[in-house]
Amino acid sequence: MKTLFLFTLLALANLCLFAQQPVGRPLSDLPRIDITAGMPLHFRSPEPIRYVDISNPAITHELTAANILCIRPGALPEGYRADEPVVVTIIAEQFMAQYSLHFGQGLSSGEAVTDIEILPEHMVPVDLPAGIISSAQMRKNALDILALRFHKPLSRASSHGISLEIKKIYCIGEQVFLDIYIENSSSLPYHPEVFSLSLEDKKVSRATNHQSIPVPILWQLYPLRAFTRGMRNILVIDKLSFSRQKRLVLTLAEKQLSDRRVSLGIHYRDILRADTF
Repeated sequence: MKTLFLFTLLALANLCLFAQQPVGRPLSDLPRIDITAGMPLHFRSPEPIRYVDISNPAITHELTAANILCIRPGALPEGYRADEPVVVTIIAEQFMAQYSLHFGQGLSSGEAVTDIEILPEHMVPVDLPAGIISSAQMRKNALDILALRFHKPLSRASSHGISLEIKKIYCIGEQVFLDIYIENSSSLPYHPEVFSLSLEDKKVSRATNHQSIPVPILWQLYPLRAFTRGMRNILVIDKLSFSRQKRLVLTLAEKQLSDRRVSLGIHYRDILRADTF
């Protein structure tokens, strides 16, 4: 009986100690950064930044690149004190980082910090939704695809000396990877401007009945650049389904003034037969 009483007492004591432990991270534990009004501060992230929150309206922000956040401290509005810390929250694909910003009193422009690298010790892991992969994983998968043997194309279209091919289609998680090859058989360099995808009707009886639904491209391996012979690239889109009366159309357009363009239809059966990785 005494043993049972002691065991119960210890269990209650542990429960009380656990209940008294703070949940989350206190403000005092956040990395401190001194800022000054008018001096921009850049955060460099190893991943694309998805969301930013700043607790003080005196600080504006913009994404100068997918992985670079620029904040611009301004004059404090009425009701805010200079000694109150400002919390900036940065959420990327697989982590969240928070910093405590302080308006430096008497801080000279030469002492102000202008560049911060988001380090692993500042990151809190964030889980991606099931089936969604990060940009880093997309890049790894795309490079693995490029290392595979060249396949006979699933489909091919040509116009004005420019050929567009779908070499292979892969399905990874909730994303579809399109292995693309562009060939230039003309004597002029080709200056591609943009890839675009859309769902189109296979048969068009009247122009007024024609439907074209844009399909966003989530990611591509290489930026488009001018070339004289050929270029291979990987495009990533979300999984999608559509009826047999429609087809997915990939279009590559050239920069003005030439505007040579080529469009290629992708059948639903080819997406259904996509290889897994």
